[in-house]
Amino acid sequence: MSYRCRNSGFTLIELMVTLAVLGIAIGIAVPSFVELIRNNRAESQSSSVVNALSLARSEAIKRGTTVTVAPLTAGTSWGGGWDVKVGTEVLRTFQALEGASLSGASGIQFNSRGQLVAGAAAAALEYRVGADSCRYERDIKVNMVGRVSVAKRTCP
Repeated sequence: MSYRCRNSGFTLIELMVTLAVLGIAIGIAVPSFVELIRNNRAESQSSSVVNALSLARSEAIKRGTTVTVAPLTAGTSWGGGWDVKVGTEVLRTFQALEGASLSGASGIQFNSRGQLVAGAAAAALEYRVGADSCRYERDIKVNMVGRVSVAKRTCP
């Protein structure tokens, strides 16, 4: 009886073609994945701001008093984080945004009806990620009725 020896496996050419196709696929996927991560970070961090404003509004209605959302440091720099407060009682502290900045109103107050306090104009905050692109920037606005909206900034 004669047995034929049969080789099983890949040839060098098949392996090289597979690696070339894999390299091209990775080269296309990685930039898209980085873009996805940056966009998701911008969405989640701007949602953190919206959550703070929504918490303040609902607590103002529930407690029947004025609730304030203000930066931890005095002024309009929200970079160090912000508090949701009733008078001097801190309801919740939100941490600073990672790799981003938030600027705008020096503080936002909701009255017992969930509206901005009397005499206050509509409040606006600007969420920015670095200086490289406006694609990740968001405009966070609170109208006179107390509704919070987030809009992506349009790039020029």
